Amino acid sequence: MQHGILGYCWTDLRTDVAASRCVSWQEGQQVATSLNLPYHETSSLKQVGLKELMNHAVQLGSQSHKRQKKGGSIGKWVPSWLKGKKSNSLPPPPIMPPAGQAPWIEIETSTIADHMTQLLKSGDYSDVTFVVEGSHHVPAHKLVLCSASEFFQNLFGVQSSNKKSKSSKSTPNFASGCAGVAGIEEGTSGTVVTLRDDISLEVFTHVLEFLYSGLPVLTEAPTEEKLTRLTAAAELFHLPYLSQVCDNIIRKEEFLNPSIGTYLNDTTGQKIKELFLNKSELSDISFIVQGTTVHAHKAILTSRSEVMGVMFGGSFSESSSSKVPVTGPSTDVFLALLEYLYTDHAPIEDVGPLDILPLADQYGQTRLISMCELYMTKDVDRDTRESIEKSSTDVIGLLVMAQMHNAPQLSSWCLHFISTNYTAISKRAEFSLLQGENLKHVEEHQWPPVSYLKQVEEYEAMLKEKGHNTDKCVVM
Repeated sequence: MQHGILGYCWTDLRTDVAASRCVSWQEGQQVATSLNLPYHETSSLKQVGLKELMNHAVQLGSQSHKRQKKGGSIGKWVPSWLKGKKSNSLPPPPIMPPAGQAPWIEIETSTIADHMTQLLKSGDYSDVTFVVEGSHHVPAHKLVLCSASEFFQNLFGVQSSNKKSKSSKSTPNFASGCAGVAGIEEGTSGTVVTLRDDISLEVFTHVLEFLYSGLPVLTEAPTEEKLTRLTAAAELFHLPYLSQVCDNIIRKEEFLNPSIGTYLNDTTGQKIKELFLNKSELSDISFIVQGTTVHAHKAILTSRSEVMGVMFGGSFSESSSSKVPVTGPSTDVFLALLEYLYTDHAPIEDVGPLDILPLADQYGQTRLISMCELYMTKDVDRDTRESIEKSSTDVIGLLVMAQMHNAPQLSSWCLHFISTNYTAISKRAEFSLLQGENLKHVEEHQWPPVSYLKQVEEYEAMLKEKGHNTDKCVVM
């Protein structure tokens, strides 16, 4: 005779983060079995399992009331919720445990601002030098400056393709009209820009930091005098957002500045795509992909990809070659990788995450991998909406690909998907390809779990023994 119910009431707390601190369904069921009690799981937040639990409690209460009444141990009073209830001598059917939530796919935080800041500090592959305070030489990169500022775009004579620019040579006429520029000339190793003497090295360094990363690096609380000088420089170089950043700090509203930085990184990315992505303008390296020449810039490639940095900076043949053959990816896929390196965005939906993922792994782009992982899970959800068994999507093949190309989030998601759709996927031809640790994981986490299926078999056997029609049995 059952004297109660064992219940777990906070299934909504079983998130990816807190799962290890919560009782699992298997653990709860094991305790209930040892106590010879039925087991229920509920969530009042999600309204899951409450009806089944209450119905079972009412049923047990009704049975207990009937036994006590027959034994004369209960008075005349009968709870209203028991009146008119007919006792059902059958215990309720086993309750199917929840499948659990699929792992979240998290997109890595952007690091493009950090990469650009590091490029500025290193000065690698610079093509312009600023002479500050008469003696300080500061290397920089025209493609970054032109993408971040129309002032420098005009100074260096770089225009959009729709303006039919044929040259990136600096324009002395424009420079002569710039209050902050004392002179500009072409040297043997690039362009040399001499700034006005009253522009300090400290202030101009902050201007460059702003142009490269979207925000100046002000490590200590800047004085109002320093902010005033930086604002004046912002006006000289026509940088209204830098003036706004300084004004926010003066007004004690610097919490607004990160949003400005994010916005500027995006707009600079759009501009660098327009001016320089696969353009010969300022290009110092070319890739040959499927017979097509793809123009690029070492400054961007090496700052954004350690693999590219080793390729062009080490003892590899690519370091001394102006043209690098690329085998494997199509031109569209390779251009998608370059677009990500230049802009922090990629045309994943247009080109396809399946094709981009291997290249992202090859060049060590973990954030791009996470973006592909998210797109792939959405594609699987969409393609299997009507039928998993008949879907054209091979989730097991996707799992193998994820593990081959260092996509751990996609791997975990695929294992969960296969486990929680075990019955349907086990009928597919590719199920035989599931091996080793993957097969072990799926069998250990299959849903519905083997223990539940065993309970169903025992329940149906009990019904047959009592002469009930199991065709009408409802298993929850």
